[in-house]
Amino acid sequence: MAGFLFNKNDMNKDNINLNELKEKYGELKEISCDGLTAYFRKPDMKIWRFALKAIEKSQTEFKKSLAINCFVAGDKELLESPYIEDIAEMINEFVDYPEPEVEREENAWRIKVLNKSARFRPLTIEIQTLAERNNPDDIPFKTQENLMDLMWIDGDEELRDPKQLDYHIPALSVMHKLREKHLLNIKKV
Repeated sequence: MAGFLFNKNDMNKDNINLNELKEKYGELKEISCDGLTAYFRKPDMKIWRFALKAIEKSQTEFKKSLAINCFVAGDKELLESPYIEDIAEMINEFVDYPEPEVEREENAWRIKVLNKSARFRPLTIEIQTLAERNNPDDIPFKTQENLMDLMWIDGDEELRDPKQLDYHIPALSVMHKLREKHLLNIKKV
């Protein structure tokens, strides 16, 4: 099944060891419906990338990708219709990233996420062009990650670490907004 990272080894309902699953995946969410129970993890960058590629086909494919790839154990029947779209909605609610703060600081942007922050140089057409050029396959989040690397001045590395999603995703959202704002300014000139 293209676009899915489904791990069949983690599906056996009878041998669920929640402590092992938590150690492997971190925080889990138990979802039950009609006597069925399954365990889901928060999406990592790889899962988000698959889901965002799937959304190019349809919203339903996005939801299926998110639910299937976040599934770690339990009743796999919850990954079938009519449950799968509701499961994806619940996973989406499970994923709650903090809102970043953005401030102008002299000739830089200060981005704060929770207790971490970093400074970034202003976005230029040259930086934007280079960031886009370094993502020829149009991989989701890659252009924003490229922007982050090119604009980075100094700060807490957690904002750049794709394994620290509570910091990384909000910082990437700022890169996306700065890029959109910059594009709008280009169109108005």
